[in-house]
Amino acid sequence: MFEMSFLSSILVAVPAAACPTPPPVLVAVLMDDSAVATRTDFSLAQLAAMRQQTGGIDRHPNLGFYGHRFGYTVKVHFDQTAGAPCINSVQVEVHMILSQRVIEIGRELTKDPCLFAIAAAHYQRHAAADDVVFGEYARMIAPALRAAELVPNQKDYAAGKLDTTTIDQLVHASIDASLVTYDEARRVAQRAVDSKTEAQKMTTGCTAPAPRDGHL
Repeated sequence: MFEMSFLSSILVAVPAAACPTPPPVLVAVLMDDSAVATRTDFSLAQLAAMRQQTGGIDRHPNLGFYGHRFGYTVKVHFDQTAGAPCINSVQVEVHMILSQRVIEIGRELTKDPCLFAIAAAHYQRHAAADDVVFGEYARMIAPALRAAELVPNQKDYAAGKLDTTTIDQLVHASIDASLVTYDEARRVAQRAVDSKTEAQKMTTGCTAPAPRDGHL
């Protein structure tokens, strides 16, 4: 009799979890790829000094550069029916942003339309390569997040038991871990633009051909 009473008190003290099953995680990735502006804010000497500070190997004449900023934001919220204890789903929205995109060309080239056009076309290729890698990375993030364990392992998944802050941190950690792959893919794509053909265009593309024999 004592044993049965003791067992009953244990069962009452540990109620069953209201929501023992983790809710599904729905992931949406948005891309914001801003337009590229072309400017001539620096002289060729200033561009050379900037290049010297950053280091690296010059594969062609330093007539300008392409630059951008990458970032992302994360929003996590619960989809829940009013009055229901359990969450229908965890909704994760990731906003990938490629902003402040600019092509700088040495201001002296404004007096040389031919070379300016060659330089502008070259750095536009850098921007286009960036677009491709950015798009591929953004499309990869959604399935990667769906495969990750973004909901902490716990006994009860009721609305009051789950915390969006913890899930937000797990999303950031997963994305940050993938940035190494993104950075490497971007470097490979940018190096591929700097081919010998591109260097030749930027070196001799505006050189007038020598006149043939017998012609002025």
